[in-house]
Amino acid sequence: MTAMTSAERIAHARKAADELNAILLAEGRSNLLARPWQQAVRRLAHNLWVDASDDDILAVAREDAGSLCPPRDFFIYRDDPDARKALNEQLDALVNRLRSLIREG
Repeated sequence: MTAMTSAERIAHARKAADELNAILLAEGRSNLLARPWQQAVRRLAHNLWVDASDDDILAVAREDAGSLCPPRDFFIYRDDPDARKALNEQLDALVNRLRSLIREG
């Protein structure tokens, strides 16, 4: 498999950040423990779109991702246990994908 270019990694990271942002925003104000993550993801998503070099965008994104490093102290609740499990697994997968895309190298 060919390694992605920085521009490709940024494009994929933008998509992952947008999906993550959509999940967290859907929680709205009902999940107070998710708010710090909501803010961190919004900041990260915004910084992936700044007018800068690819290297600078990825460097700032790595700094922003530090806010997502602690284990989540919240979960997204749904009445349906299967839906709840699937959504929380999707959230974890997106965070891991995002971290992988913006890591160095």
